[in-house]
Amino acid sequence: MYDKMIEALKLRPTPYMPGMRDLWDDAHISSHMLRSHIDPTADGATRNHDFVKKSAAWVASLREGGDLLDLGCGPGIYAELFDAHGFTVTGIDYSERSIAYARDSALQNGKKIKYVGQNYLRIAYESAFDIVTLIYCDFGVLAPDNRRRLLFKIHRALRPGGLFIMDAWTAAYYQGFEENLSVSYENGGFWSPEAYICVKSDRRYGDLVVLSQYNVMTADGVSTYNIWNEAFDQERLSRMLHAAGFLDVSFYGDVCGRAVSAEDTTICAVARK
Repeated sequence: MYDKMIEALKLRPTPYMPGMRDLWDDAHISSHMLRSHIDPTADGATRNHDFVKKSAAWVASLREGGDLLDLGCGPGIYAELFDAHGFTVTGIDYSERSIAYARDSALQNGKKIKYVGQNYLRIAYESAFDIVTLIYCDFGVLAPDNRRRLLFKIHRALRPGGLFIMDAWTAAYYQGFEENLSVSYENGGFWSPEAYICVKSDRRYGDLVVLSQYNVMTADGVSTYNIWNEAFDQERLSRMLHAAGFLDVSFYGDVCGRAVSAEDTTICAVARK
């Protein structure tokens, strides 16, 4: 078992190499992720809910009503707010636990929101939506080929004049990110209900790509989780969105519509089909 941990730590993954295990729909980890999503003060899985309310209101100000597709909807925090602003909402998320929570919440609150449990990279809609959202910097987590394919799929899913709204981290967000190795022990926690040792490895790949790798050793073995992210600026996002067929793109400092500044740690793009 120690040999497996040593081998995992010796290997420097190539950019966007997947880990041994899936973080997003692990039965144990997803329960912790859900608690973070629905904590109104936390900025972990979903941003704090005060920010989310302002963000949903700003998105609603860009177009009055219509059909909205929320990619990576989690437990439906944004989706229910979009519904309250008059949109007909479809939410897609890979986590079955989050989707189950979202469906229950919609039922309890009388919301007619359609929730789909699937990987949003597999969407195949044709001119079905007026707005598509991809919020909380999911874009940079995706491997470059998946990003390109997703943009074409989103463009196809939108009706003429429809809007795609997304955000990403900027290089400023990773300015203090340094390569590091740390070790911790938990008698059961986020990564496993059993006792485990977690060796976290932070790595840089140039100025824009970073990896946070978690090697988790329990009595049963070693699991590796690779969490990639990439930073973007207006020029790169414009190029990618135009290549996917979008006509024009506007930029903001965040998904509440704040004006762009040089110190921004996030960038928000609103692209029109």
